Amino acid sequence: MTDEDSRESKPSLHGRRLPSEPTVIFLLLAVAIFAYDALVSAKPTSADLEHDGASRTVVVTDAIQSALESDFEWLYGRPPNEDERRLLVRQWIDEEVVFRKALAEGLHLSDSKVRSHLVDKLRLLWGGTPEPPDEAELFEFYVENIEDYYSETRISFDQVFFAARPERPGEIRARLAAGERIVGDSHWLGSRLDRYAESVLRTTFGGAFYERLLSSAPGEWIGPLESPRGYHFVRVIEVTKPQPIPYAELRERLTMDYVSAVREERIAAKVAELRDGYEIVIEQRAARDGLDDARAARWGAE
Repeated sequence: MTDEDSRESKPSLHGRRLPSEPTVIFLLLAVAIFAYDALVSAKPTSADLEHDGASRTVVVTDAIQSALESDFEWLYGRPPNEDERRLLVRQWIDEEVVFRKALAEGLHLSDSKVRSHLVDKLRLLWGGTPEPPDEAELFEFYVENIEDYYSETRISFDQVFFAARPERPGEIRARLAAGERIVGDSHWLGSRLDRYAESVLRTTFGGAFYERLLSSAPGEWIGPLESPRGYHFVRVIEVTKPQPIPYAELRERLTMDYVSAVREERIAAKVAELRDGYEIVIEQRAARDGLDDARAARWGAE
């Protein structure tokens, strides 16, 4: 083989070699992602690409080459020259054979992130992009799911806050009940909280704190209730119960929820279809179930 032939079989960009700076490396990773999406969109047949680990043939289709060249042009603002085309194809082949080896080794099964990505990708393809609903469909969806479209419970209350647990809480509570004004420590939300929503109260003060607020009689001082910041004596002023949110105020949210529901129905149907083709065995742990030994339960057998 002559030197000229050797150079022809091993294309190198020399002065035209792709830069190796971190920014360009990042961009090349972006190109790889774009190329992957383009290849999925091209949907090559199983004869073109086989990832079962058994095939010893790698077919670089026209669709693959076009995707590689398009991504190169998107990144550099010009089409690749002949040497660059050969290098792009060589790099794709290298990645393809390594990818097949990874599948053969079962790495996609042992890596939870890869597994989740593959599951999410397939669910996205199954779900597709449903058509937005018309007015009748949207209103019917609203009526059928009205329980999901209530406003949150809101509570207004006074509080006296202490960063450390007070020594005589019963005495403080009695003084507050008698109408005495007691000054505690400063709290970032102040001493009066008006119409705070359930979600805010739960995340700010904790679930137990919220439940005590909700169950207490308005006007009665209770506490101290513990929160992540300290201790609170509280007096509920008003509790606003959940109310249905008017349809007119929910149109945008309802449309998104409708499309999401249709997408989930499609996915659930595909998953059920796949699941029916398997025998599902769930091992029941003896320690959990109080059994002498582990048993196996068939999915849906009972």
